[in-house]
Amino acid sequence: MGALGGAAALAALAKALEDKSALVRAKAIEALGGFDSPSVAALLEQARARDKNAYLQLLAEEGLAKQGKAVEVSLAERSLSQKDVDTRLVGVRLFAARPGDDAVELLASALEDKEARVRVSAAAALFKRLAREPAPQAPAEPRAGAAEPSSADDFPLEPW
Repeated sequence: MGALGGAAALAALAKALEDKSALVRAKAIEALGGFDSPSVAALLEQARARDKNAYLQLLAEEGLAKQGKAVEVSLAERSLSQKDVDTRLVGVRLFAARPGDDAVELLASALEDKEARVRVSAAAALFKRLAREPAPQAPAEPRAGAAEPSSADDFPLEPW
């Protein structure tokens, strides 16, 4: 339903956030995470604040992160110590999307998780982060006494 978009879908998803079933609320939160609008951000913030289920709070946080909102670090950090593996996986996804060195440290801590899926997700997130962040290059030190060439003519070619 969230993929269809439109006001009718948003209204139905907003109503689903009130459902008794945690599964229905989770699916509504996931679908809302696919929208990009201020009204959806408000719905996700309400869902995060209202729901006591850690997994649903994290799903709402993930939806907000997709919209460029800052991730609530304490909530995401607590997710890594939850019993439920799916909750820990959402926490890893949140840290994967978060810029900064603190996210790297928390992803590295997830490499120690007892569940292989969490460890693999954390390792993949760290790998992607390393692949997109170029290593800083130190400036080359000039050789002592060497003058910098000013043109191609300054490079004499010598026979082997």
